[in-house]
Amino acid sequence: MKIAICDDEPKRITEVKDALINYFSEKVIATEIFCFEDGNKLLNSNVYFDMAFLDIEMPSINGVEVGKKLKQKSNNIVIFMITAYSEYLDD
Repeated sequence: MKIAICDDEPKRITEVKDALINYFSEKVIATEIFCFEDGNKLLNSNVYFDMAFLDIEMPSINGVEVGKKLKQKSNNIVIFMITAYSEYLDD
């Protein structure tokens, strides 16, 4: 399973990555985790991901737009939005 994490805060990337490693290790599911601090770098990676964890608020392109573009590449991707801002819940 290929998983993308995209957040402009390296600390948040580490937290999500550590949680995923722990979870998938317990379930004995092989994963490859790719980390990005910029949405455009994720979109330019040419990797088809099974799952993506996206920060909503990022400088160059927000996570909602990144998620839409990832869905265009692969409709089967599961996307999780990460945010501390409640005003984005409906998005």
